[in-house]
Amino acid sequence: MLARNTILAFAAVTCMSPSCLAADPYTGIFERLNRIAALPQLSPDLKTTIIASLPKQGEVQSLTTAQRRKLDSLAPVLRAHDREYLVKVIESLQARIAIHARFVVLITDTALRILDPAGLQAIVAHEIGHEYVWEEYEDARERNDWTRQRELELFCDGISMLTLARIGAAPSTLIDALHIMYASNSRNGLMTDPFRDSHPSLSDRVRFGKAMMKRLGEQVDPY
Repeated sequence: MLARNTILAFAAVTCMSPSCLAADPYTGIFERLNRIAALPQLSPDLKTTIIASLPKQGEVQSLTTAQRRKLDSLAPVLRAHDREYLVKVIESLQARIAIHARFVVLITDTALRILDPAGLQAIVAHEIGHEYVWEEYEDARERNDWTRQRELELFCDGISMLTLARIGAAPSTLIDALHIMYASNSRNGLMTDPFRDSHPSLSDRVRFGKAMMKRLGEQVDPY
């Protein structure tokens, strides 16, 4: 499991000296990544209720062989968190992936098209990261606490990069996938949306990603 293996390795390479703690703006996030616990399991009854509440309109009913292969690539990411998720592909011009009701992974057909399997793994792993801070994020959202939401989004980026390392993929894949999704949404005029305030800028996420990569021992690409 993620909390027992990758997190311990992460702690071993994290600088915890006073000089590092004072200079690193992400110390709080890094320390929290060292302390995550296993995710709670959802009851069968709750899963059934969630499935019954899903709208039928907008779901892509027929997937190509290539699309199914991409979705199959998510299996290692889901196993890393020891949780079962229902994956749904929905129609949207926006490149977006989200988790609904802590159980349903929603992937737009645009995101599925533009991301390769590695990029898809990275973004889904970020969304699973929201599970670890679910109540906190909802509280911050209800209070319109944009600063807190942005901090929690970076934490989820950290979960994604740790997950990628756990399954033997490059943590930097997350940064590559973010660039692809931001570029797609920008081309389609979809960057001015409700998520603009609640999410860090791409440059902020790249900066955090580089800090994570250093702690995971991966070479930092010059973005």
